[in-house]
Amino acid sequence: MLSSNPLLAELSAVFLACSSIPSSCDGTVIIEGDSLIACQLVLQQLDLDMQGPVLDSVLKIRDMLARNPNGSFVWASRKQNAMAHRLARWACFIFCRGAILLVSLPSAVVCSDSGFEPL
Repeated sequence: MLSSNPLLAELSAVFLACSSIPSSCDGTVIIEGDSLIACQLVLQQLDLDMQGPVLDSVLKIRDMLARNPNGSFVWASRKQNAMAHRLARWACFIFCRGAILLVSLPSAVVCSDSGFEPL
């Protein structure tokens, strides 16, 4: 989804990721986002008067996560999420949308988080 609102864009990406979790998933799926506000809204750690599309997105994400106990949404600092930013920049540069095959990613994107230790 294209949006001039960064919070709504982040929530749309989280919604897309949540909807990609298979219902028969045996393992744990952790969705990382670098918007602390989005994470706090979804996890009900921030009391903000939400309205309109932000409220709709947050409620849909909460519902999807409640129905799939194998999925979770966590905050990751931008410093430790370099791969996501390089992937987004690369996808915009080549006008790529939708599913991206891992084998099609350049090594500069795939290896971009290798220098960071998890917090």
